[in-house]
Amino acid sequence: MAAKTKGKKGNLVSIVINNEFIKICEASKTGKNITLHKAIVVPTPLNSYSDGIIRDRGALDKAIKVAFSDYRIITDEVIFSVASSKIATKDVVIPNVKPKQIEGIVNANAAEYFPVNIEEHIVQYSVLAKVEEDGVQKLKLRVMAAPSDMIEVYYDLAANLGVRVKAIDYVGNSSSQIMCRLVPAQTSAVIQVENDSTIVNIFSNNELQMQRIIPYGKSLVVNSVMNKMKLKYDDALKAAQDMQLLHPTFDGDEITDNLRYLVGNINRIMDFYGTRNQDKPIEKAYIVGNAVTIQGFVQLLSNELRLNLEPLDVFKDIIIDKKSYVDMSDTTKYILNMGSIIAPVNFQPKSRAQAAKAQGSSKNMMALFIGAVVISAILIIVPLVQLLPKQSELKQTEGRIAQLKDIETVVGNFYQAKDMYTDASNFQTLTSSNNDTVEAFIKDLEAEIPSDVAFQSMAISNGAVTFTGTASSKESVADLIDKLRDLDYVTGVTIGSEAENKDAAGVITVTFAMSCQISVKQSN
Repeated sequence: MAAKTKGKKGNLVSIVINNEFIKICEASKTGKNITLHKAIVVPTPLNSYSDGIIRDRGALDKAIKVAFSDYRIITDEVIFSVASSKIATKDVVIPNVKPKQIEGIVNANAAEYFPVNIEEHIVQYSVLAKVEEDGVQKLKLRVMAAPSDMIEVYYDLAANLGVRVKAIDYVGNSSSQIMCRLVPAQTSAVIQVENDSTIVNIFSNNELQMQRIIPYGKSLVVNSVMNKMKLKYDDALKAAQDMQLLHPTFDGDEITDNLRYLVGNINRIMDFYGTRNQDKPIEKAYIVGNAVTIQGFVQLLSNELRLNLEPLDVFKDIIIDKKSYVDMSDTTKYILNMGSIIAPVNFQPKSRAQAAKAQGSSKNMMALFIGAVVISAILIIVPLVQLLPKQSELKQTEGRIAQLKDIETVVGNFYQAKDMYTDASNFQTLTSSNNDTVEAFIKDLEAEIPSDVAFQSMAISNGAVTFTGTASSKESVADLIDKLRDLDYVTGVTIGSEAENKDAAGVITVTFAMSCQISVKQSN
């Protein structure tokens, strides 16, 4: 089999699997440049893969082996980039320690980061940026936890293919590694819509500020076309690409409305970022991925998100091998493949990591033994030479300690004052809540509510607001949503339900349920 033959030195093969396709790239990395030698897409065998889990290893093994053989891919090592809702992520800030100390801090606190059994998960991290808090420089990390049993199967798949696993990356890391190279230094949002998921990245100064992954993508449109037009998947995808089936806005059209949940989630992410980063508003917005080829998709998202979304198709630092027969315009299909080659995290099962460590230890045992003998001799001789001057230093230090005895009283007074301040500060915090903004919220509603909107009920608890009401049109409900979102202390405006009724006289009444979150209103 071709995969068992030693590949060209420096080349890596990256594999990204989703429910629809297996994307395989052979590439090499020199400095910042990535050279794409081969790039292919083959169908994923039916029911062999779901949400990051390999369900039929034999079927996937066969499909990838055929692809390796047909396209003459020869490799020793592969990198998998995995997308799964079972991989938990969390952004954390830790002290600005040396790189070799980060892993220890992450492992020590992993159980606090994730509400899972850490013993059954593999924890990895990537450094996002250096940040400053209260004048102290710290490190911002993205910490990830993946189920061990899920990752183990990828190693089994690689063994069947006759190759070694170089790394198993997370799609969020793969995406951010390449996206930060493509966007300008100004604050930018990149919406990457793949088949089964959508990755929302927000960068500032080419550093990742926020990333969220939504478990919906292009398949929402294709499945809707399949159901409405009674077509097979490939035919439905072609119809969505060739015909204008999506409307510019949500107006009740069946196919278009299937994207409401996806757009609503992106909107909430944008609102969340905006309320917490008012000093760094989004200046540019881009869209990339499989869904860009669907007619009307970019226009719909631009209208509903109120963003001027630009297709991202300029890939700097990417070199196309002349023998690859891949057009630069097609490289957007392989974003995750190329990103995983740059700086992948490595989800490695603990049993394999320990075996590799043990193997390395046995090879170095003799060298360590000889080194230990030399060090032992040094440890015996050096202290004898240093003993006498250290005794003199000890007496001098004891004298200085006696002179500074009174400092203990000063330190005690300081900590007593600090405790009194902390108690007063905590008491002040307990006397306020988000409900303090209720009066301002009611007044703003009275001033801004459309004239034909009437509230039937309202409940407010610690800033969480839920209410129901009626309006004479859906446009009025949309106007109410816009006015709520314009209030700088209101976030997470969502519509829970909406129904339109017409009575015998032809009068239209729209009933709706809505929710939002109010926070302490900033004084001008």
